[in-house]
Amino acid sequence: MHAHSRRVLVSCASASFLAAAGAHAAISPVGAAFFGAGSTTITFGEVPVNTPIPMTIGIASFTGTGGLTFSGGSGAPPAPSGDPYLFSGSSGNSDVIEVAFASPQSAAGAYFNTLGGGSLAGTLVLEFYNGASLLGSVDAVTSITSGFGGFVGGESDSANITRIIFRDIDDTNAVSFRIDDLVFIPAPGAGALAALGLLAASRRRRHG
Repeated sequence: MHAHSRRVLVSCASASFLAAAGAHAAISPVGAAFFGAGSTTITFGEVPVNTPIPMTIGIASFTGTGGLTFSGGSGAPPAPSGDPYLFSGSSGNSDVIEVAFASPQSAAGAYFNTLGGGSLAGTLVLEFYNGASLLGSVDAVTSITSGFGGFVGGESDSANITRIIFRDIDDTNAVSFRIDDLVFIPAPGAGALAALGLLAASRRRRHG
């Protein structure tokens, strides 16, 4: 087969994979027990305490309304006292923590808690995206108070999550939140797609 034809086939295969992954996706809520063998966990102990965002840990890049990794307090369950966690920021109202993945994921989630006492009057939601397209969202709770936390997570039926956003909606009491032990599962085709991309790039270099 001619080199140009091979490049076209590789490119078409990659495009077809992405198009299929982005179509008709649905998000289903999942709990912490869903994430077992094959999942990756970020504890935030991977970076120095008080590291500001934006920051990158492994394949996950973090941005948001503010935020640092803190060490102290009770931490979000099940993390022990003194365990680092990611703080959503000091603004309190409509805080967000955004996580962009370098490769598609089939599921993602994290433990959460309030910071500094008070109540989240609105709802903490976890939104799932493929690029700029919203795939769906999972409500964490309608109201949480200091000392109470839980886990919020979701799975895509198309295994195509490239970005997630933890969003504090309508927080009238200006209470920030924190997340800990971010966990995610790679999409089954992510490795194959990356290999196709590397193969195409290698052939372009060899054949100009």
